[in-house]
Amino acid sequence: MATGLCGDLNPMTIDLSDKANERRGKPRVACNLPAIVRGDNGAGARFEQNGILRNLSASGLDLQIAQDMVIGQRIFVLVRLSNLHEQVQLTHAIAIQGVVVRREIQDDRQSGLAVKFLRERFL
Repeated sequence: MATGLCGDLNPMTIDLSDKANERRGKPRVACNLPAIVRGDNGAGARFEQNGILRNLSASGLDLQIAQDMVIGQRIFVLVRLSNLHEQVQLTHAIAIQGVVVRREIQDDRQSGLAVKFLRERFL
């Protein structure tokens, strides 16, 4: 079975539910991909942590991570995109510099973060 760009989900899964109440200007693609997140913890100490990319759009992303962050914090996110096409596996990545624009603390000591892109580069 082929895997799409966003893991086991169809790469064209665009969430357009409740579009009348949607504030986002760009459609988003639901994902479940591992991400590497780097930044500083607010006290000046650098960190690198694994996270999960939950959705992606042309201007930002939503991810889940165990590191608590503050709104306005700049981070670096590396996401590997893979696509199995027949018997050839292609792997690409996106390197993103962004700023945290929303955070939500979840019950499992994880943080849900919305990150606005400052720069992105396909590798």
